[in-house]
Amino acid sequence: MAYTVIKITDAARGLKYYSVEVSTGRIKNFKLADDASDAQITKVVDYFLESERVQAENDAKIQKAIDEALIPDEAK
Repeated sequence: MAYTVIKITDAARGLKYYSVEVSTGRIKNFKLADDASDAQITKVVDYFLESERVQAENDAKIQKAIDEALIPDEAK
């Protein structure tokens, strides 16, 4: 998927903040090298979105386990 870089601002140590639209209306900031290529930005954003998806799955599993643990014994 192609991502849109909204703006680039200075960061410490010669790096830049890249404000990237990762989905419609959702912008995230990534701190990357000053000369980051489109391929590098795409790789970072894809990794971020994948880790977010995995975290959401894990949260759902934990919530399901909590919900099941709270079911009264009579209902089991």
